[in-house]
Amino acid sequence: EDDGSALVRGDLALRDVNRALGTARETPEEGTTVNARLVELAGGRIPQVGEVFAGGDGTRLEVLEASPRRVRQVRVVPPPPETVAE
Repeated sequence: EDDGSALVRGDLALRDVNRALGTARETPEEGTTVNARLVELAGGRIPQVGEVFAGGDGTRLEVLEASPRRVRQVRVVPPPPETVAE
């Protein structure tokens, strides 16, 4: 996307998304996928379409498509360059 964001599947490995976007996100304890991170940020529940979460490094995660059992597609917006953790 023009703003540096990316549309990603919920089942993608978080580390692969981090590498592709140049973000420095830590891997959640309960899993290594984008979906697992969103469930963690949502307090253990499956997020609904339209919900937006902020990661610890300023990355924004917007749920674009979800089912009652999992997140299918997410827009990942990396933080501005000056806030990326080293």
